[in-house]
Amino acid sequence: MSAPTVYVSPSGSDANSGLTTSSPLKSVDRAVTLAGNGGTVLLQSGTYTWGNGIFNGIYLTNSTVTISGGFDAAYANQSGNSILDGAGSPTPLLLISNNSYFDTLCNLTFRNVNGGSAVRIIGGSSITFTNCGFISNSFSTDGNSVWASGIAGIGSTTFNNCSFNGNSTGSVVFGTNDFYLQINNSVLSNNSSATLIRMDGSGTLNMSSSFLYLSSSNTNGIWMDSTSSSTLNLQGNSFFVDTTNWGTAIFQPNGTSSYNDTFITNLFSQSLANVWASTISNITPANIGNFNLLNSVSGFIPGFDSGNATF
Repeated sequence: MSAPTVYVSPSGSDANSGLTTSSPLKSVDRAVTLAGNGGTVLLQSGTYTWGNGIFNGIYLTNSTVTISGGFDAAYANQSGNSILDGAGSPTPLLLISNNSYFDTLCNLTFRNVNGGSAVRIIGGSSITFTNCGFISNSFSTDGNSVWASGIAGIGSTTFNNCSFNGNSTGSVVFGTNDFYLQINNSVLSNNSSATLIRMDGSGTLNMSSSFLYLSSSNTNGIWMDSTSSSTLNLQGNSFFVDTTNWGTAIFQPNGTSSYNDTFITNLFSQSLANVWASTISNITPANIGNFNLLNSVSGFIPGFDSGNATF
């Protein structure tokens, strides 16, 4: 027997079966439970607010579920996103643990979680987000939008065509415990968090074709924590640094890195550098043009804190 497809609408009813387009459920978490392992949940466009009977958080353990939003009333066309709204609660909108694997989360917006992470991924779980947004989340430590942990190299999170906007304090995305993070074609802008992406311990960050905007509220765009086994691979990204404060687009005191990116710097102090790193592969003064640097800091090897970078 194949796993079901379950339909959800803000105007639905939990007295419905949820198994036909004309009989959608109202509660997202109830739909996920009904879908079970290998099932699919389709959400109509609209807002699903935490704690009001529509949505009380999605919790998955040892399972695989696909959740896709932004559908019209007939579930025939998908445009825009369905909004999962935390209403200021610190409770995660999505909690995944113990080797759970979402095939994909599509066209969902996670917003307004205050005092916790909008999405929390633990215990070696893996997940892919596509066309998702993370908006106006706040957490004083790390991972206001996403907090993710692996187990001895097990577990990964991938973002495809996602946006992170208006999030504050701590870091926007945080990975720890040998975690693998992949970011493709995504945008991080207008966040007032100290760091946009932070990887703690021996994690790996691969990022391609993405855009990071650093304002005066940001200290670091990417912070790879102090461990010799962290790995950072960047390809075809753009970093726009627009700040008068101390800060770097990339801060990696240890580990290995390779870059082929564009750094655009404006309105910075002499203490700011595009990259503060200990060991960089595939970059030498001869091929530094790969960075397409604009307005680099006077007195530095273009775009680098030359006292801390080895070529």
